Amino acid sequence: MKSLTPNIKVKSIARSLSFYRDLLGFETIMKNPENDPVWVMLGNGNAAIMLQQEESIDGEYPALKGKSGGALTFFIQVEDPGSLYERVKDGAAVVKELAVSPYGKREFAIQDPDGFILTFAGDI
Repeated sequence: MKSLTPNIKVKSIARSLSFYRDLLGFETIMKNPENDPVWVMLGNGNAAIMLQQEESIDGEYPALKGKSGGALTFFIQVEDPGSLYERVKDGAAVVKELAVSPYGKREFAIQDPDGFILTFAGDI
């Protein structure tokens, strides 16, 4: 395997772009179509994620029709979870406050607009 890039089913590309790009600092790598996209690829450092509009992904993968997000978590390692927490805590639904985990990481978790949980962790 060379890489793993999740493609997340979202209800609104615009709303999800606001969350991932504007709040978390991801940059747009690609989008399709260019105007009013139904799919975008975003990157931040070594992390990449794809967002695909619900109707578009349901057409591509019929097995996903009628299913929505929320039953998946992403574990994202960052340099300074404390600084990131301070930057995003007022703009996102915090589901786990900043704390030290039993396995020795400083981490917190937030929920994206479609219910997915993003845990950000770093060294103490």
